[in-house]
Amino acid sequence: MGDDYRSTEFFKQYRGKQGSIVGFQHQVVGLLDSRGRLPGVYVDPSGVDVRFDGETKIHRGLNTNHLVAIDASQTASSATASNFERVGDLSQRIRFYPGDRVRKEGDDEVRLVENVRFGMDELEYVLSESAEMKQTREARKAARESLITAGGLLFPQAEYTSGRGYVLASRGNVYHLYCAPEKLSFESPQAELAFWAMDGISKTVHGGRNGEHYEFPLVNARQMVEAGQGDFVIKSAPTRCVWVGRNGEYQVRVLHEHWGHHRNRVKKLAASFKEPPEMMSEERSMNDRARDVIGI
Repeated sequence: MGDDYRSTEFFKQYRGKQGSIVGFQHQVVGLLDSRGRLPGVYVDPSGVDVRFDGETKIHRGLNTNHLVAIDASQTASSATASNFERVGDLSQRIRFYPGDRVRKEGDDEVRLVENVRFGMDELEYVLSESAEMKQTREARKAARESLITAGGLLFPQAEYTSGRGYVLASRGNVYHLYCAPEKLSFESPQAELAFWAMDGISKTVHGGRNGEHYEFPLVNARQMVEAGQGDFVIKSAPTRCVWVGRNGEYQVRVLHEHWGHHRNRVKKLAASFKEPPEMMSEERSMNDRARDVIGI
């Protein structure tokens, strides 16, 4: 049965009927993708477009879990239509990358690009809090504290912009990674290893009997790297949260395949540390992180 009236009626009408897959859903992939893909438009094999026998209408984005392959020799399944199948470019050029610094035309204030959000038809740049916004926020916070008002903590507010009216002040290492790797530069070896530990550049290796752990004691983490299960070890960023899967303070990371040509450099760097450095805390405003959580 479906989750609502329309989907329930759809199941009643089409249960047991045959049809043909005529296409797949598409998915926009941006920077620092969790699967290590380059920006672009990719096949999303979790949903297919189907034309049922005897009809001309195409039903878009049907869940493959609700379908059975009748003729596997002619049907493209999620096993053959990989999540890595790139079918097109982004509709817009990426002007700024996370870690770049920008300013408004005619304004001297430089702002950090915290994040870049991708949609089918638009890019949205997330900028760090402006000096004016910070001053207003701190004044409001001081006023609340003076009135002993309960709650109402005010966090730094990101600004969301199409990028129009902004110009580049300087490039960061995310841009260099994608576009000019020979220009990668870091203030310290610790900062460099923390850069390679960013999600989208590398990913966490899970371990334990059922893969339930993602953090380990240092000796165990290093044993996993020596056994070829990962590329390097790094200390997890501090957190007040108690997450299931924590069994120590260290993560084992492996570079995504697209960045694999940096593997020797990263392994050599990691081996130079007696004590692995700590991961970078994300430079992103609270409200932008919240948008990721609620999916907008």
